[in-house]
Amino acid sequence: AGKRELADAEARLAEARDGAESARTAAAQARASLGEGEAALRDKGAAVDAAVAGASQSVASILDDERTRVEALRSLRERAGRALAANSLKAAVGLYSEALEACATADERALMLSNRAAAYTKAGALDLALEDADEAIREQPRWPKGYFRRCRVLELQGDAAGAAREFAALCARMHAQGARSLRGEEEVEDDDEDEDDECSEEGAEGGNARLAPLDEHGVRSTIDALRAAGRMADAQGLAEVLAAAKRTRAALGGALSGAVDVGAAVGVGVDGGGRADGDGAGAEPPAPTAVCE
Repeated sequence: AGKRELADAEARLAEARDGAESARTAAAQARASLGEGEAALRDKGAAVDAAVAGASQSVASILDDERTRVEALRSLRERAGRALAANSLKAAVGLYSEALEACATADERALMLSNRAAAYTKAGALDLALEDADEAIREQPRWPKGYFRRCRVLELQGDAAGAAREFAALCARMHAQGARSLRGEEEVEDDDEDEDDECSEEGAEGGNARLAPLDEHGVRSTIDALRAAGRMADAQGLAEVLAAAKRTRAALGGALSGAVDVGAAVGVGVDGGGRADGDGAGAEPPAPTAVCE
């Protein structure tokens, strides 16, 4: 009986040893599997870190490229402006053309096209100036400078009637835009939708303005309000366009035959000598700035 018990005990011990060995093997396999999982996780983490680093480098490179582009555009624009001011027209046209290649937005292209149109106008290349003015308008139809360039070319080409109509329409557009900016409104799609919007001059200067009457007195009140609000560039632009509308209409003796008399909308009168009345009548308006804002 004792021998049987001993044999049974040895058998149980052998089974226990086998079980322990199986457990050790399973544990080793589990550790190996866990190690593989950790390694895979580390690899994935490293891949993510590398992707993030690569993306960061790409963003930094893009930002560097954009800074370089903007700086190059600014430099070309300044050099072109100096050339235009010095009457080096061929150089100015070339620099503005080069600047156009560096443009990335419609606003930038409209600005460079308008400036190159000014250089072409000064050089007497009126057809090219008109092409650039029209292209500037297509790029940025809400920006008045392109229209100003177009009107100026029409005037120099001898189309006084067309220039007078367009200068007067532009004056009305800028007058409405000025009133909207003074009351802090966003621009609307239709720049002419304020045609019937009337208010007093006092209202135009008070911050709750709608739109001063579309006559010379009303336009001048908007110019004064823009100056008082520190909007000097807008005020100067509107004043230049008003003067140009008066001048071109005066050249027609106060009448625009064969078309609606848009010039009457800005109250342009003509004295007995055929000169438009009001400040600066009949005189050459200030030359368009070489570098527009």
